[in-house]
Amino acid sequence: MSSNTHLVSLKSWAKKINIPIFSIDYRLAPENPYPAGLEDCWNAYRWIVLYLERHFNIIPNKIILVGDSAGGNLCCGLTVLAIQNKFRIPDCLVLAYPALDLSTKRFYPSLLNGLTDLLLNFNLMRTFRDAYIHADCDLENDPCLSTMVVPDEVLEQFPKVRMIAGSADPLRDHSTKF
Repeated sequence: MSSNTHLVSLKSWAKKINIPIFSIDYRLAPENPYPAGLEDCWNAYRWIVLYLERHFNIIPNKIILVGDSAGGNLCCGLTVLAIQNKFRIPDCLVLAYPALDLSTKRFYPSLLNGLTDLLLNFNLMRTFRDAYIHADCDLENDPCLSTMVVPDEVLEQFPKVRMIAGSADPLRDHSTKF
């Protein structure tokens, strides 16, 4: 998906709540595997924090990152980068069915829901993950790929997190464990 697929909803939300919403188009896999998309989000986030007031006269008093599925993964990865770089941390994360652990070695029972899920089946999730990563990725230990391995001292600095997960969601246990 892209910014265009969410444009109608985002415009409606921006009008209803009377705040600016920025939707970031980032490079997509498999042509641009990790960390390309995260780097694009990080660069856009840094620009918003550093230059939004100067160029648009908008003071970003509160910054809320919102992402669904892979976008939830990017929101968490971006937050980890902000903490590691001692940069302004978002005020809140709103994550809908986020992919928070891309490990091939850890198992979550809710993944079994993907065996019969018509929209997000197990093979499709594996195809997405394999397209996103490359051979040099450390799926088991990179906190920007798998939020489940974020060190406690980083996790303690995370902002408030709100999550949406369905009872039959194959990624439900990611949200529950996080």
